[in-house]
Amino acid sequence: MLTCQLVKIVNSMSHSHQQLAILFADIGESTSLYERLGDTEAHRQISLSLKLMESAIVGCDGALLRTVGDAVLASFRHCDDAFYAARAIQQAHQNEALSVRVGFHYGEVIPDKGDVYGTAVNIAARVASFARLNEITLSADACNKLSATNQASTARIDAIKLKGIESAMEIHRIEWQADKTANTVVASMSEIKTHAMRKPIAKLDISGRRLLVDEATPLLEIGRDETNNLTLSADCVSRHHLQLQCKDGQILLIDNSTNGTFINREDHNPMFVRRDTLVLEGSGLLGVGATPATDANHTMEFSVHYV
Repeated sequence: MLTCQLVKIVNSMSHSHQQLAILFADIGESTSLYERLGDTEAHRQISLSLKLMESAIVGCDGALLRTVGDAVLASFRHCDDAFYAARAIQQAHQNEALSVRVGFHYGEVIPDKGDVYGTAVNIAARVASFARLNEITLSADACNKLSATNQASTARIDAIKLKGIESAMEIHRIEWQADKTANTVVASMSEIKTHAMRKPIAKLDISGRRLLVDEATPLLEIGRDETNNLTLSADCVSRHHLQLQCKDGQILLIDNSTNGTFINREDHNPMFVRRDTLVLEGSGLLGVGATPATDANHTMEFSVHYV
């Protein structure tokens, strides 16, 4: 009798697995929001954002599984529904104060009491972590399940190595925004001339070596690969980690990496950028792939000034 009961339990568990699209969405910079706006207003804005996410998920035949802090987890039977929900989430935030990042994956999960578990959930969370604010990312498994029309709105952006998975996993991005050119505000001629007159110079020092980024040397590529202008051998550094570019009177830091770049500016709060671009200003330390540490081979001093 006991053996029969165990067989029934095992059989029921084997049939409980499902193939679902798992979506994560979270609000960007929510921690600093409380510091800037105070508890009451920050909580109001975050609550509104979460409601917008829930409405988009339910409206696209999804199931809201859980809300944790400033993030939501949802499931969909079809990847196209996850696609529409992700797009609806971003569209709903276009005129809101907060920005979100969204990502989803398609794979096998175990439903349990209104939630889901399994490796696919962990992969979905990792895929979502690669999204920038106002961006939607998805795995190749999810992308392959989309209709031809929706696949046409995606583009491959990276391949990542995940623990427990032998081959690298491709990450794609959904081009969900309409043509922005209609909303472009043209700068005045005086503004353009002012920026054109600025001549920035970035100085970087590492291991007794100094490198410059300026009009004469407008691009510096940094990474683990030997084809970069500056090769860093640390394990935390991606093969083509980041670029420093002199453009339009500014020094741009363009991160293309897995682990991101940490910026500790003098008299400023630390900053972090991953797969995004920011204007590098002032002076301080850059941590390539990890927080800056004195004498570490992934850390360099930087200073930017204008002549």
